[in-house]
Amino acid sequence: MIKYRPPGWPSREVLLERVARVQFTLGSDVRFLWTELGVSTLAVAVGDAALESYGQLGQRSQLLHARFGVAPVLWHLLSLSCLLINATSFLILLWPRAYWSVGAVLPTVLLATVMVAELALAGDAALHGSTVYAVAVGASLVLLGLFRLDRRARNASLQVPTGEAWQYAEERVRGVCTAFYTGVFAPVVGVSLLSVGLSRHAYWHASALARGHQRAMLRTQLALAALAFLLAAQDGSARLFRVQKLRQRWDRWTGTEHKLL
Repeated sequence: MIKYRPPGWPSREVLLERVARVQFTLGSDVRFLWTELGVSTLAVAVGDAALESYGQLGQRSQLLHARFGVAPVLWHLLSLSCLLINATSFLILLWPRAYWSVGAVLPTVLLATVMVAELALAGDAALHGSTVYAVAVGASLVLLGLFRLDRRARNASLQVPTGEAWQYAEERVRGVCTAFYTGVFAPVVGVSLLSVGLSRHAYWHASALARGHQRAMLRTQLALAALAFLLAAQDGSARLFRVQKLRQRWDRWTGTEHKLL
């Protein structure tokens, strides 16, 4: 069946190119939104953990002095250094000019090192929820190290080559996220985790005995939500799905057996 197309209408190829360009722009904006939301949520979770650790400085210094013989002054300096490293690293990850200049690998490695050191020295790894929190934060830091900035564009502007290992890792992670449609399901999971965490684990309303547990659970929920948002940012399936649907509708409208002259 041949359907009439008025004179002056753009061809099928031109329309599909325009649709793909618009969908690519919308998809890039959505991925940017999920990335920024994931970084911000992760910064709140890690910052809350650092502030709680600094608030328990006296008890932790006595614990380390009893376990390892570490002087309290040394632990005070170490805690202050960890707090400054966390603040500086997240400032780099949140400020575009900073992570385009410094890169995303160094701050993520510093954040992961500080987290592991605090869990190992303070003995928090045995606490309820700490393992899940550490895994979620570690996975989020890996995603930030890989995808916080467009490494190919940055290296092209600096006229330096991009390593094949980085390209392979980025393609594999994005391929897995696209295959599982994380851009469709992960945002729902992230918003649900935020809602549940803020409604059920609001530690500022809890009693003194339950405040520590509720605060740790809220941090775990925030870390998992940040991981969900960062996974959603690596999926292009929703955009590609819309483009394919539009192409199928165009083919049905114009007919696939004949070409218009």
